[in-house]
Amino acid sequence: MGAPLHRIASILVTIAVLGAIAEHSADQPYVRLRLHGEQATIYADNVPLSAILRQFRQWDVDVDFMPDPDPIISVRMDSVDTETALAKILEPYDYLLRWQLVPGPVGRLPKLKAIRLVGAAGRQAAAAQPYNGSNADTRITVMPHPDVANAIIVRDELLLRVKPGVRIDDFKRLLDQIDGGVIDGYPLVGVYRIRLRPYTNVPEMVARLNHHALVDRVEPHWAWRLPERPPPETVGAGTWTGALAERRAGAGRLAVLDTGIREDAPWRDAMYSVFDLLADSGTGADTEGHGTHMTGLAGGFMQPLGIARTTASDDTMPEVLSMKIFDGNGVAPLFSILRGVEQAIENDASVISLSWGGPQNSRFLEETLMVARQRGVLTLAAAGNEPSMQTLYPAASPAVVAVGALQPNGEPWEQSSYGPSILLAAPGFAVGQGNNRQNEGMAGTSVATAYAAGVFARFNAMHKDRSTEENMKRFLEAMTPLSADKNGDNPFPNAGRLDDAALQRLFTP
Repeated sequence: MGAPLHRIASILVTIAVLGAIAEHSADQPYVRLRLHGEQATIYADNVPLSAILRQFRQWDVDVDFMPDPDPIISVRMDSVDTETALAKILEPYDYLLRWQLVPGPVGRLPKLKAIRLVGAAGRQAAAAQPYNGSNADTRITVMPHPDVANAIIVRDELLLRVKPGVRIDDFKRLLDQIDGGVIDGYPLVGVYRIRLRPYTNVPEMVARLNHHALVDRVEPHWAWRLPERPPPETVGAGTWTGALAERRAGAGRLAVLDTGIREDAPWRDAMYSVFDLLADSGTGADTEGHGTHMTGLAGGFMQPLGIARTTASDDTMPEVLSMKIFDGNGVAPLFSILRGVEQAIENDASVISLSWGGPQNSRFLEETLMVARQRGVLTLAAAGNEPSMQTLYPAASPAVVAVGALQPNGEPWEQSSYGPSILLAAPGFAVGQGNNRQNEGMAGTSVATAYAAGVFARFNAMHKDRSTEENMKRFLEAMTPLSADKNGDNPFPNAGRLDDAALQRLFTP
């Protein structure tokens, strides 16, 4: 018989809306499951027990076993105590339940976190990872929106903030109206994450919630993709110029929110810490290669092309926090990004490096980065690899320093986003060590951002008597002015160039 293992404090989520659209797939057995607090609603008609357990996983419950044999069952339970419901459908098995207590502005609600098999009954399910586990991929879809082209969202989810004073009973009634369930929450700016029924029309629900009396703000659960790599001929030839500099304490700390870091990366052991924001636990291993190179550039273990001066020789290297926020398909959900920013603040980082971007402007992310800046944590983000004035988000956010890319000769890269919103132009070409240990060229504002973030982290650490804000002002003033081309055009009118001359001014007493 099942029994609670323990209840663990976490956070909460909330939402309010009228109606949700949900249909089950014709080729799948019909199962309707909703978890709401300590209660569960389950409707299943002649389906395998494994189908019901998979639905629990869709509600962010880690189910680590599947029944063997797999009985066919029918069940109809409406708002029944979750432990009672599980005792009925899992009667032949011994199991433990793990719970979370999720606090928030409307009160504390319990959330089922895991169902664990005890004993030999059933079989371990290696593939039965939770929705956002380290081996799972984010469930995404394109957001049909007239003002946000090519943006992607997490399916069947919303992020929401309620107005002050909302009571827990009102919150529960709102959850009942939408068949929603608490998944997680983010207290830094009061954001909550809600899981909805499958096939919910998220844009329609967002539109309705925007006019709800209890809702302060609601957004789709946005997601970002990794930037595409430019063709090899765009990058040009080169050799790996890595330098395994020694990490020294007190040299400044920066967080790289990306795809993690490879297990065999030459500088992995030099990382201050490695986080996996997609799982309760994990190694933060990089399967894409992007994050490995970004940590190398940010930490000073790799030099971009076009820079002769090695700052590692005359100033200490920063302590790098590698934070995995992208899954195996190169998708980063907003909630993982928010957690990454929170971890950066809690681990005393002074700089955050974001070598990616997209067309969606999340106010929740914008507010979070503003809170970080108010607490002395500066964010640098990639402006984008499209030759247009449309700076990507979060680089276009007011709390962020947008970074454009330079060619090895110091001239603006023709594929970099441009315009007055870009405040810094940095070397955007590098050669790193790929997964096959062969030299691998890379180009873009991703490279420029990671390198610039590392240089600023070192400069900031040298002047601890000044605020991060004042150090960034002086850092930008030390950049080499960019002159207009022969046609009188300057793609970065408000940006200076991070080059050898600028490094000389920054690091020479």
